Amino acid sequence: ALNFPMGNSTAVAIALQLADLTRGQARYDESLEWLEKIKVLTLEPLQAQNRLLQLLRIRLARGERAEAEAALRALEQAAPALETKTMRLELCLAFADWIRARETAQAFAFPQAGAWLARIDKIQNAFQSFSRKGQARYFMERGDFAHAWELWPKEASPSGYAEQLQLIRLAFLAGKEEEGKNRSETLAREGAGDFRILNSLGNLFFELQRSDEALPFYQRSLRMNPKQPALIERIKLITGNKFSERFE
Repeated sequence: ALNFPMGNSTAVAIALQLADLTRGQARYDESLEWLEKIKVLTLEPLQAQNRLLQLLRIRLARGERAEAEAALRALEQAAPALETKTMRLELCLAFADWIRARETAQAFAFPQAGAWLARIDKIQNAFQSFSRKGQARYFMERGDFAHAWELWPKEASPSGYAEQLQLIRLAFLAGKEEEGKNRSETLAREGAGDFRILNSLGNLFFELQRSDEALPFYQRSLRMNPKQPALIERIKLITGNKFSERFE
C-alpha cells in the first residue's frame, strides 16, 4: 500500500497500524518513527488518541517517565472525554510512585477516592514485601519493562534455560535490543546440541511477532530432530508454505 498514492486519512491509518505492529515487536524506535511521521498530518480525533496512546505505552515500556507523562498530558487535550484521571493514577502505580498516586487518588470523588487510597496502600505494602524478582514482575505486569529489567537477576540460574529465556524476552520488551540479541546468541551456542532450546528461542521470537528471527532457530532444530510435525507446520506458516524437501 505504501507504494501507491493515498489520501491523508489512509496514510495515517496505515502508519498507525505499522506503529502498532512494530511496537508489538518491541521495535520501539521504528514505531516512534511512524508516529513522528504522521504528527504533521491531519488526524481525526480517534487517530490522534490512538497515536498518543501508543506513545504512552512505548515510553512506559522504556521507563521514560517524563515522556510518558507528556504523552498523557497531550492525550488529556486531544481526548477530554477519556477517563485520563484513572490513567494518570495507573501511570503513577506503574512507576511505583506512591506519593503521586495518593495525590491523584484524592482528586476523585467520594467514595471512589477512599477506595483508591485503600487499594494503593495494599499495593504498596505488597510491593515492599516482594523480592527483587517479585518487584520486577510487578513492573512487568504494569508494562514498565525497563524497571523490571533493572531489578531482574542477571546471574545464571540453576533452574535452567527457562530463566535465561525470560531474561532475553524482558530485554527486548525493555527496548534493550542489542542485549536481547547477544543473550539469545549466547543461549543458542550453549544449547546448540538441544533442539528444545532452539525451539524455545524460536518460540520467543515468534511470540514477539518476529517470524524472520524465529525461522533460523526452527530450521536448526529441525535439522537436529526432523520428527517434529508441529514445527514443520509452523515453518510452512512462516515461509508461506514453502518448505525445503530436505526437512521432510
